Amino acid sequence: MAQLVFRRGDIHWVEFPKKELGKEIHTIQEEHPAIIISNDKQNQFSSVITVLPITSQLDKAYPFEVLIQLKKPSKILIDQITTIDKVYVKRRITSLTEKELMTVEKCLHLTLALKG
Repeated sequence: MAQLVFRRGDIHWVEFPKKELGKEIHTIQEEHPAIIISNDKQNQFSSVITVLPITSQLDKAYPFEVLIQLKKPSKILIDQITTIDKVYVKRRITSLTEKELMTVEKCLHLTLALKG
């Protein structure tokens, strides 16, 4: 089996932790697409990567979410940035365009209140 290569801007299927019974959870769970946003050196050498989950649930839209088109209209959940072990990252779906990646970076900048 070929080893997966992880690149910034790639979209992969990711298995997010499932919620515990009896607890109300507001973060994404189970298998969803996610965008890799960690840098390519980290992606190459680290056992963990940083991702942004994607959902096709479009009932609400916030300024810190980015709309994209996959098989269904979807949104990137910028506010749910998370670092996970690579064992939870599955097959690659596609990659963001340069323009889409720039939009994601601007939203990350806003969401994390980065200066400069």
